[in-house]
Formats: sequence, C-alpha cells, structure tokens
Amino acid sequence: MSNPILSLSAQLRQETWSQHQSLEATEFSRRLLAQTLPIHAYTAQLQAYAPIHAHLEALCAASEHPMVQAVWRDNLRKTLFIQEDLDFFGLSPRPDFPPATPRILDWLQKTSQAYPEGLLGALYVLEGATLGARILHPKVCAMYGLTQAGCAYYGAYRHQTPDHWIAFKARLDKAVVKPGEVTQVIGAARDFFTYIGELFAHVPI
Repeated sequence: MSNPILSLSAQLRQETWSQHQSLEATEFSRRLLAQTLPIHAYTAQLQAYAPIHAHLEALCAASEHPMVQAVWRDNLRKTLFIQEDLDFFGLSPRPDFPPATPRILDWLQKTSQAYPEGLLGALYVLEGATLGARILHPKVCAMYGLTQAGCAYYGAYRHQTPDHWIAFKARLDKAVVKPGEVTQVIGAARDFFTYIGELFAHVPI
C-alpha cells in the first residue's frame, strides 16, 4: 500500500518543525512566553517586522505569478496592525535593525524576481506565527498592561484567526501541487525561518 501524498501545508509543517522549535528556544521567544521580555525588546520586534510585512505584502499584492495570486488576499495584511502598535508607543519602523532585517528585505525582493512562489513560503511562516500568537496575545497585554492598543499585531485576526489559517492553507494546498514548486516553497519557508531566527537573536534584551 502506497503512502498518501502529503499536502503542501502538511509538508511545510513537517519540513520546518525543527526550525520552529529552534525559534521557540531563543531567549526572545522564551522570555516573551514567560512574560519577562523587556518592553524595549518587544517594540524592537515590531519596528523590525513593520518593513518586513510591508515589503512582503506589497510584493504579493503586485505579483502576476498565478500561484501567488491564487493564495494572496488583502485580508492577510498586517502592516496596519503593526503601525497601530508603533503609533501607540511613538515609534517608527526600522528597516536597518537588527542586521537581519535588511537581509530579509533583500531576500524577499530577490525571491520575488527569481521564483515568486517562494514568497508563499515566507507568508506561511508569518501566518503560522499569527496562529500561534493567539496564546501570546493575552500574555503580551498582561505583561505590559495593554488592551488592544499596543498589541494589535499579536491579536491581528482576533476570534477569526483559526478560520483565516484554515482558508489560507486550503488556498496554498490547491495552488501549489507540482513537485518542483512544492520544493521551492518549502525551501523558501526554511530560509525565511532562518532569517527570523537571526533577527530574534539580535534583538537587544
């Protein structure tokens, strides 16, 4: 009896699991979960994530690649939520810091030109993070004494988060099925995980 062919989202989960675990083991992630992360580290992540999300969202929205068009929806945008948080703290995006941020921006640009379907790998990582943020959102609010203002990004989809994730995975699995394309998306997701790990490692705590 042959083994069933895994969907792309199932393969992504399987192929990036070790990197996901490594990311959760960083000091940034551990202290965020333990509610001991200094607020300057929390806002530094927001400052770095703002240009990353903005660039990825712009590239996906403008892409003419059929797979990207099939998966991308405007309701996946999160830049607005990050900007709300930065406005609350009186801060601006930082495309230059930590050092991994400009490298991520450059990687996104080159990926969009060389193999646009790779953008979906980055999108998978960030959408998965939004799903996981359901656990972190109340912790962040409690840790810093916030309501929705100041932690809008971590609570981006609110109660609709599971539905967003299910719909996103369904579009992804339907759009990307050829082995070569699947390999490209998985490779891009792994690369993006690596970059985010570097970013977390250099957030000052």
